[in-house]
Amino acid sequence: GLADKKVPYSQFRLNYEACASDKELLAVSGAPHALAFAQAEPEQREHLFRFIEKYFTNDQGGKHEH
Repeated sequence: GLADKKVPYSQFRLNYEACASDKELLAVSGAPHALAFAQAEPEQREHLFRFIEKYFTNDQGGKHEH
């Protein structure tokens, strides 16, 4: 989250930019370390679920229900 004191946003961006894999940036305003998902807006959670479904579901169709 953007209020993370352990991993500041500047470090988060450096890690994001260094990653060569398919990626999408999702930063949650006001969220401290490890609480971004818990404090995310429903639209942000849906965005995360779509990313997971796109890159981490198997070809047999196992879709995540949320």
